[in-house]
Amino acid sequence: MLGEQLKILSELELDFDLEAIGFEVPEIDLLIDGLNTVPEADPDDQLPQISDTAIAVPGDLWQLGKHPVLCGNSLITDDYIRLMDGAKADLVISDPPYNVIIDGHVSGLGKTRHREFGMTSGEMNSTEFTNFLRKAMVAARDNSTTGSLAYYFMDWRHTSEILSAGQEVYTEYLNLCVWAKNNGGI
Repeated sequence: MLGEQLKILSELELDFDLEAIGFEVPEIDLLIDGLNTVPEADPDDQLPQISDTAIAVPGDLWQLGKHPVLCGNSLITDDYIRLMDGAKADLVISDPPYNVIIDGHVSGLGKTRHREFGMTSGEMNSTEFTNFLRKAMVAARDNSTTGSLAYYFMDWRHTSEILSAGQEVYTEYLNLCVWAKNNGGI
């Protein structure tokens, strides 16, 4: 990052001595030249190939400390009942699918390629997607305590759908947070 900034400053025709920032010219040159080198990847950092066969299947239930984790469907009330085992949630944190095609839109710029989601991978129109979100929110709300909080994450393209669904399902809309994410990814 420093090398990039020094390169920009060195290319501008400013009446400014770069050595005034505390680096000597050879040090500045090394930082700028270092931008052109790509470090070798450590083989231990390589991700394994993604299997064509899913490891987790619907219905798998794990225990993560005191928290149960279910491979399920947020549209199916029985999945909530199995997961919650009679308890109600005080907090819902949900990152539903964004109804965006993955291939060529979300991934593919690097070596890692992601599969399409099983549903809401760009095939729904606005009304269908709003109904999908509403159904998932109703199931979450019905398995939550009165006064619980619900946090839903969504990309900017579908804020109208998630806000519309949420206003129909929940009694109060408290706030909207924006994550200014310069480098998106899954």
